[in-house]
Formats: sequence, structure tokens, C-alpha cells
Amino acid sequence: MDNIYLKIPSEMDEEKYYDYIKEFKQYSNDSRVFCIPAQTKYKKWLKAINLAKKSGINDEQIYLYFLMDGDKLIGHISIKNKINISDNDFGNIGGAIRPSMRNKGYGKKMLSLVLNECQKLKLEEILICCNINNKPSINNIEYNGGKIQKIIYDGYDNQKYRQYKIKIKER
Repeated sequence: MDNIYLKIPSEMDEEKYYDYIKEFKQYSNDSRVFCIPAQTKYKKWLKAINLAKKSGINDEQIYLYFLMDGDKLIGHISIKNKINISDNDFGNIGGAIRPSMRNKGYGKKMLSLVLNECQKLKLEEILICCNINNKPSINNIEYNGGKIQKIIYDGYDNQKYRQYKIKIKER
């Protein structure tokens, strides 16, 4: 874990992406990166994330990063620069670590790095959610300054989520 950094996905990452998705598929049928099904061809997926960054609705833009450890794709994380708090939005940040690399400290580091990106985007605070039973994510969020705001029920997947606020400058 010496050479960890965030990287904007590029055409050069296609093989790494497919390897990453393959591992998720071994653990779940619903492997998604940036809410786009993993079955999507890489170039089409890359085009979709670049469009989300450039042409947001109501000035909303979405930025996606890969978490890299050297040359290995470890995780992905996204930032929405604007959210609709009144709609129980799940927050500004969402992401995942590849299953074989979980519980090794990558989640804490990835969140810390993306919060630095939030600061560059001039976000003063962000909202982030995790499943109410996901202890590693709860620990990662609280380690990075997250303060619980409320519990959200998602009727789509019949799950409860913890919503946190992180004040960027106070962490």
C-alpha cells in the first residue's frame, strides 16, 4: 500500500476495468461501477462517465476516480458536486473496493483522497451513506470525520442506510 492514488479512468484502463468487474461478478450478480451495469462495454462506459462530468443537469456534475495501488485497480469512487437533500439523496460520494482487497485499509485511504478532491471542487461539506450493517464503511466514514445525520430507508432494495455529513475543512 505504498503507491496509492486516485486516477481518472482512461482508455488505457480497459483491461484493469474488466478484471475489476470480473471479481465483483464472482461475489454478486449486480456488479455496477458508477451505476452502469458491468456488462456495458468499456468504451461506452467511459463515454457515459465523461458525459456525466461535462454536462450535468442543474449544474450537477459527477466525477469518477479509480483507486490504484501501483498498477492495480483497487476501487472506484465518485463525487456529485450537487445533491438534493430534501429527496433523501444518498449523498455526494459513492464507491466500492474490490472484494479481495476489503478490510485492508483501502476504504479509509480512498475516502480521504476523494475528500481532498472535494476540497478542490470547493465543496464545504458532503453527505455520504452506507448500509446500516456495513461496519467497515461506518468505520471508514467516521474515521474521516463523518457525523451521523439520520437513518434513511430505501424501499427499492428494502434496506436502511446511515447518512453522514463530513465538513471538509474540519476533518
